Amino acid sequence: MGFGILDDKHLKDVPGTALLTDLEVVHGKQVLVHDANLLKRGSGRHAHIILVPQPSDNPNDPLNWPLWKKEACFWSLAFAASLDGALSPMVGPGYVLLSNQFGVSVDTIASSFGSILLGLACFMLFQNVFAVKFGHRIVYLGSVSLMFISCIWCAASPNLSSIRAARVFQGFGMSALQSLVASTIEQIYFVHERGARSVIWSFSIMSGITLGPLLYSYVISNLTWQMGFWFVSIPLGLNVLMIFFLVPETTMKSSSLSGSSPPHPLSEKQSLDKDSVSEHERVASIEQVQPRPATYISQLSLWHGTFTDVNILKIFLRPFPFLLSPITYFIFLVHGLQTVWLSLMPICSSTIFTIEYGFNASEIGLTNLGGIVGIVLALLVTGPLTDWGTVWLSKRNQGIYEPEFRIFFISTMLFGVFGYAGWAVGTTHNMPWIGAVACIMVVNFSMVVSGAAAVTYLLDTHGHEALHVLALTNFSKNIVLYGFTFFANGMIERRGVKIFLYLHVEDIMCLRRVNKMFFLLTHEPIIWKRFLQAMTLPLPPLRPYYRYSLRSNDFEIEQMVTRAISLDDNWRNHHTVARRHKVILTDKFIVEMKLLPGGKYLVVSETDEEGYRYSISVWLLDDAHGPRVLARTDMDVKVFNLQAKYTKYQGQNGIMVSFVRRKFSRKTFPWLNPSQFAPNADIDSPVPFDYEIACFCITLDQLEAMSDADIVPGSQKYYDRLRVLDPPFRTLAFLGSSQRMEHVSLFELNEEPYIIFVQQPSRIVLKNLSTGVRSTLQCNPAHDHPDKEHSISAIKALPGQKDIFVIRTIHMGSSAPPLVLIQLFDMPIAGEKFRNNPREEAAIDDKYLSDFVISDCNTPSLGPDHPKLRTMSGPPPPISVFARAADPNGVMHFKMWPEHIQVPPFAGRPPRTTYRYAIRLFQNQSLQLTGSNKAHVLPGTDRAIIYHVPEDDRSDTPPLVNLRKYIDPGYPHPDLPAPDPDEDVGVLRTTRRRVPHRVFSTLKMPSIWSKALGKGLAAIAWDEGIGRVCMTGHHDRLIRVLDFADVPQSQHLFAEWRREQGYP
Repeated sequence: MGFGILDDKHLKDVPGTALLTDLEVVHGKQVLVHDANLLKRGSGRHAHIILVPQPSDNPNDPLNWPLWKKEACFWSLAFAASLDGALSPMVGPGYVLLSNQFGVSVDTIASSFGSILLGLACFMLFQNVFAVKFGHRIVYLGSVSLMFISCIWCAASPNLSSIRAARVFQGFGMSALQSLVASTIEQIYFVHERGARSVIWSFSIMSGITLGPLLYSYVISNLTWQMGFWFVSIPLGLNVLMIFFLVPETTMKSSSLSGSSPPHPLSEKQSLDKDSVSEHERVASIEQVQPRPATYISQLSLWHGTFTDVNILKIFLRPFPFLLSPITYFIFLVHGLQTVWLSLMPICSSTIFTIEYGFNASEIGLTNLGGIVGIVLALLVTGPLTDWGTVWLSKRNQGIYEPEFRIFFISTMLFGVFGYAGWAVGTTHNMPWIGAVACIMVVNFSMVVSGAAAVTYLLDTHGHEALHVLALTNFSKNIVLYGFTFFANGMIERRGVKIFLYLHVEDIMCLRRVNKMFFLLTHEPIIWKRFLQAMTLPLPPLRPYYRYSLRSNDFEIEQMVTRAISLDDNWRNHHTVARRHKVILTDKFIVEMKLLPGGKYLVVSETDEEGYRYSISVWLLDDAHGPRVLARTDMDVKVFNLQAKYTKYQGQNGIMVSFVRRKFSRKTFPWLNPSQFAPNADIDSPVPFDYEIACFCITLDQLEAMSDADIVPGSQKYYDRLRVLDPPFRTLAFLGSSQRMEHVSLFELNEEPYIIFVQQPSRIVLKNLSTGVRSTLQCNPAHDHPDKEHSISAIKALPGQKDIFVIRTIHMGSSAPPLVLIQLFDMPIAGEKFRNNPREEAAIDDKYLSDFVISDCNTPSLGPDHPKLRTMSGPPPPISVFARAADPNGVMHFKMWPEHIQVPPFAGRPPRTTYRYAIRLFQNQSLQLTGSNKAHVLPGTDRAIIYHVPEDDRSDTPPLVNLRKYIDPGYPHPDLPAPDPDEDVGVLRTTRRRVPHRVFSTLKMPSIWSKALGKGLAAIAWDEGIGRVCMTGHHDRLIRVLDFADVPQSQHLFAEWRREQGYP
């Protein structure tokens, strides 16, 4: 044989080897065959091609069908194969999103939706039995109908158990389209036609695999995950009708093949046997009774009887002897194993593209465009080439076709090897996303070409037995793939996080390409938390990030990561010093301010020089063009208890701002300004006031648009941008009362914003800012002291457990210290008014305590059954409570720890561990004495700022005596054992300087600052996460910023970016 193909020395008729072209036109050489004139040939441009296999004279033989009938049958099955390919991987881009929605790990989601592979593998062997025994048509109809029904079932599933069952039945339906179509191609097409059809069949499956996740990603991002299955059920229902009307039975009973038996197209390569020739002539001369062509209506029948008398058990066992055949392992390696790796890509793409590139579901879906390009190229290049190449090689082989000609196309598997290697290495080493997409294109191209060639080779060499080989290889492939769904995503996630344990953070920060990885740290909290937990660092709160892709001029992510690391080292040092300080000039006098997590935005209340015109503004502190005001709104009076928080309102991330203000209840004192009264000063009855709480919102979209680094403030482009933007502040709520309202705070409950405040002496009010629904809680007096005066000193909403943490003070009289009650109340039902007793309670009665403040750092804002709460890698941080102590003067620190709670299984969810703050775990941590000074605390979970002012000063702007830091003493959780000091904590932990630290120590600042603030401190704010402190003095137009963490110079980074972009 030619082309290095070895001759078979044992078989006279080698399976698959056949005469394909007219011998007389092959370079004038003659090959001896059985009477070539008896062989049937193609028509038209294929007239020189001898048909292999030779069709019978039966008009019902599928090989004799007209071309339109063959094509209608084939394209109906190709359409079904594309839907089949889409069903399995289409949910891949939404795995991370679904894990949050269902409250389980990504691996659990992958294995639940991946149960389709289990059904596909198990039924792969059984569908062969039905196809051989009862024919292909009934199997196709049953398969597509089962896919259609199970899609509707999946869309209507209420939990993962139902989804898992529905996907198993989907797998049952998918099995026929993944192996049986190859047998149908063998039944209705000739050898010279099979190559292109096999490529188209492979293209159909691959197009479903690539297009399915792409389209589904947009559905799950903009609608719901269920709608994707509803949409798929529509073409599946159409395909059921196509299969019914256009796909007749392609299996023929041997007894029905009447008519002359065509000679074998190629026999021995020696001289002709005269007896054989005469025998053929004798057979050809016998008149045969031609059967009638079957009517179209009869072909629509679902039941055509049985096609073999072989026992069903024997048919089921027929594939297993092929386990001893090398062809089975060859097909598994070339076709099955490639499919395994290719299918792992969409299964893991959600985790990889989220971790490495920060993509959302729709952007992950778009990465499949690379696969679409690959399979289209494969179809255009090799679809016509594979059959033309086969004929061309046969001509060069003296007219003889060898199945091994397909191996030339199988060599494209090398493209797949390079594609998978590039994917694995590139995504691990921060390859640009376009490189990852290019690798997807290459492996899809390789899969279509080499996979189709391998299947065609199998069909040519094994004929109808190919069905059993494909069943074995597909069974093995899907079992392996289903096993991967249990751990593939988790392995990627764990390895991606574990990399940090072996690298110095400073080295990572020096790499310019780490932007996309660190972007995830603000977008996916679980990665950020695990990263810092691996370093035993406190977990700072970070602002939400409204974009899903990183621009090259965004440097705030590096800044926050650098700050979190360097701050912890600096804060533990005996001599904590500011790493940077700067002064910001303002055009107004600051009255109060609030620094948002991340330190980028500062919300301030300000006034003019006369103290009669007030406003609230939002400052951008870190910007390439310098600090500046982004938005401002006027107020008619002074505001108190200013609060600001990142939250989401009507689907948009933004900053909520709330405050309390006072107005005269009657317009009888036009000469008085209520802003001149201190917020806690007693008001005489002739001067009544109304209290009002207001809440505003400004979206991050607007802030980001106004802080675009490409636009210079004050330029024409800047003002053009401002003209097209909506007014920044949006009013959300106004609440008024004649009773004093204070202790305002903002929180989220199940992703909806709320405001909570106190109406003294004992009423707590909550309002949903999205719906406007208001509810109240009236705290009952203590049973032991019903006649004593009660007041609420501090509150904090705990939405994760739907409780309100309340600190109440009972005034026992002038000679006894007040009794402090630490209480947990059930959060009132929306729209209801309750009077209730605390569910849990503890008392502190041996200290003179006042001015309680509660930390607000990373407290869970979701309900205990909310899915996102279960993405936490550990318990939430404890709640810190600071109070001013008297006799002697000092500051006391308390902590309330979360306790572990085992939640039993319900609604199809497995048992899990969650956390709940408990009063029994409220414990004293430390006491700092302040001497003759009065202390104020800016609280934090692990760190705090304490500033001292003279005890006898009652003004709004007391002089600053000194600024002190506080660090948590690090006492272990009361319910957990103390950590083992000899425990191996990993490379990264040992590189950190674990020096002994003082709980309290003084912070130094420039002497000129100390002198200016010693005249009066008007406002102070700080962010625990990055160690930034902002201060302003009395009647001062300066904001003084102290950074106790390393901060990259954004101006230098911005200049570098401009050089990269080619700006002058």
